[in-house]
Amino acid sequence: MNAESFLKDVSTHLAEVIREDGVYRHIRFSRPNTRCMWFDLITWPGHLCYTGDMGTYVFSRVNDMFEFFRKDSASGIPISPGYWSEKCLAVDGGRRSGSVFEYDHDKFLAVINEYLTSWLEDLDEEHHEEVREAFKGDVLDRLEDGDEHGNYRIANEFSMTVDGHELEFTDLWERSFRRFTHHFLWCCYALVWGIDQYDKLSQKEDAA
Repeated sequence: MNAESFLKDVSTHLAEVIREDGVYRHIRFSRPNTRCMWFDLITWPGHLCYTGDMGTYVFSRVNDMFEFFRKDSASGIPISPGYWSEKCLAVDGGRRSGSVFEYDHDKFLAVINEYLTSWLEDLDEEHHEEVREAFKGDVLDRLEDGDEHGNYRIANEFSMTVDGHELEFTDLWERSFRRFTHHFLWCCYALVWGIDQYDKLSQKEDAA
């Protein structure tokens, strides 16, 4: 998810001011005649709620949250998902618990392969084939994309001794295998872009 793909999604969006009373605002952004990719920005003192096709997120930091998310440069859509996620009070999750993060299987695979590389560096080459086969059969072939807890369990169950070396995924639990969800990143871009569109609309009205 990047700014370019977001801008394609909102290329025909129009802004509708539903309410504007100081920091009490309700601004809707949508494509004409469709609810696809629509979103609302709703503010009240100390809070901002983003809700729409990509979910619902509530943030809190300063009295006017438009000031918090408003960009300070003329170009681009700068976002800070790490910092902003710390200000997120609530995430919709339907029947499941909501989160701005999701399991990153590619990152998990990369990390356990780092362990394999480290093991092989400590072993004579004559043992490499044996270790690779055990790694593949006992770990890689049993992993499932999306099953974070199951994959942790499979990795932590693996243990073998080769030429006096204990091969285990030591301290794997200390590593992070999370990434921001596509929906949350889309929301971050929408916050900056939407507020910028609102500011431009307000400037036009003031100049009229």
